Amino acid sequence: EYHAYHALVRMYRGEIDAETALREARAKGASSTDFATVGYGVGAWYLYTSRPERAREIFTEVTRSPLWAAFGRIGSEVELHRTN
Repeated sequence: EYHAYHALVRMYRGEIDAETALREARAKGASSTDFATVGYGVGAWYLYTSRPERAREIFTEVTRSPLWAAFGRIGSEVELHRTN
């Protein structure tokens, strides 16, 4: 039922690429939980695949979301703090 986690599973399995997952989540709007969840997941993927600059860009974008209590936003804030 939860499309954001399904998109991340598909991304990690190599069925879709990270930018496609992010683009699909962005289409739902910055105030959607899907955007925060997928944004964090894609940012984490970039962080752990040696692309920290791209990860920071995505984490920063997610922290601008109005959903202050979304796990993806909180995780993005933590990663930005941790990697600075």
